Amino acid sequence: MARKIKQSPKLPAETRRQQLLDSAFKLFVKKGYRATTAEEIARNAGLTKGALYFHFKSKEEVLYQLVKAIWARQKRAFEEALPTPFTPREFLGTLLSLHTQEGKLPEYWDVVDLWVQAMRIPRMKRYLARQTEGILAEFVNAVTPAYDAGRKRTTQLAILMLSICDGLSFFQAMNSRLVDLKEQKKMIETLLDNQGPVKVRKRGRSAQ
Repeated sequence: MARKIKQSPKLPAETRRQQLLDSAFKLFVKKGYRATTAEEIARNAGLTKGALYFHFKSKEEVLYQLVKAIWARQKRAFEEALPTPFTPREFLGTLLSLHTQEGKLPEYWDVVDLWVQAMRIPRMKRYLARQTEGILAEFVNAVTPAYDAGRKRTTQLAILMLSICDGLSFFQAMNSRLVDLKEQKKMIETLLDNQGPVKVRKRGRSAQ
């Protein structure tokens, strides 16, 4: 016979909602989204299945709200740490710093795992795509004027910075002793400094 869940009626709705999201994150990372049931999420949070459906209309909605909450937390931490306007050097440095500071962001590997699971659901994939496009647009609008090389090329520069950070974080997650992020940061900054402001060459009527 299943153990009956006793839950306090005194907890605020937002507290219970957060309990369910925290429970879902742990279970989705441990068991996978598809293998986790709504009842398991509720029970692991010390709540009833009815409580879960009071706050979320479905298990997919739990995942969607979880993805939104983590993205918002990451974006807020990044914006608080990054000056405006900024150089590509400062942008990359801030990204790498946040990935190496305990307590600033959730474990990189766990978040990547959740992103991969979410990307299998069209609704989640569209949401993450929109948010990524938003980050790229913000980079183009906020990067220091000295690096202004047109929206297309500056967008590609932002993608390069994000890809470098994700790649280094991936290797560090696999083998933390192998990757020296401080040394990597110095090398990348040297390359950026030597490159100087990005200039656009015009060919005929169009700019690259």
